[in-house]
Amino acid sequence: MEYGSVATQYVPKLYGEELSLCQRYFINLNPKGKINTKYGDIGYGNYLGTCVNGLNIALPVSLRTTPTLIYTGEWNLSTGNSNIKVTNMTLMSSLSMEVNSVVISVYGTVTYGQQYTLWSANDIMSTILFDAEMY
Repeated sequence: MEYGSVATQYVPKLYGEELSLCQRYFINLNPKGKINTKYGDIGYGNYLGTCVNGLNIALPVSLRTTPTLIYTGEWNLSTGNSNIKVTNMTLMSSLSMEVNSVVISVYGTVTYGQQYTLWSANDIMSTILFDAEMY
């Protein structure tokens, strides 16, 4: 609502601008099964010890605050020679909300010093959600 007899002209935002503003609150990695093969890797990392693997995931935008991580479906770690079932994922850090990246802990048994990728184990229902909504 504006005061006065003349209203400011409405200027709609471009689709990409509106999408990036929405993504600051919620990001769905693997919507509708788009990352459903070994070649649909979403993050890369190294073994850190005690079955915890730090995995860096690049995000399309900076989130507005530290997100909650929610995952569904079956996920695997690929080491190039083998696939290891992921038993749990948790948010390790969000580095900085100015950086479009998060680090998650992925639990599965991997050889020390091994590099790996995270992929959705051919499960089109697999998703990783980053929720930074205001509740």
